[in-house]
Amino acid sequence: MKRPRATPGSTWAVPPNTSSIRTGSWRPIPIVVWQVEKAPLVALIYAGYLAVWLMMSAATFHFGHFSFFGLAQGWAHFRKSPPREASMTVRYIYALVRHPISLGWMLAPWLTPELTVGHIVFATATFVYIMIATPFEEADLIEALGGRYRDYRERVPAFLPFPRPAPRTAKLTCGEAAND
Repeated sequence: MKRPRATPGSTWAVPPNTSSIRTGSWRPIPIVVWQVEKAPLVALIYAGYLAVWLMMSAATFHFGHFSFFGLAQGWAHFRKSPPREASMTVRYIYALVRHPISLGWMLAPWLTPELTVGHIVFATATFVYIMIATPFEEADLIEALGGRYRDYRERVPAFLPFPRPAPRTAKLTCGEAAND
């Protein structure tokens, strides 16, 4: 399934970014799974929460807010002007992970001193959504950027900023067959 050309790739970011609006119909499931009461640990959890939101905000500057939220693409389409050519730079957080905003959405619900079943339901739904949407987003990026994005995808992990192991190559000595 392909999205219409005028619909920017950032459309995938709309549902998670509108979650604050949708929470008006949310009914809590107040069964407590964990509760942290020691002040230093609560402060550490809130610091982590703030760090995640700062990371997600900083990641949007990489593209520019108007482009990230699809406003620049929509405005260009409205004016019937050609869209800007897709470009890519790999720096800052994008040198560590390909999807830092999605990573932030996966981490944020867990960073609370009082975790309830309701938090777990939200965190799980967010995780499932991201896992479903990411292949579509990456297909759009490959279509727009081609080999540059394929190379980037080979070098940089999607969500966890751990170095990838080097590909294993078989070492053959003279006279050995590869299928032995």
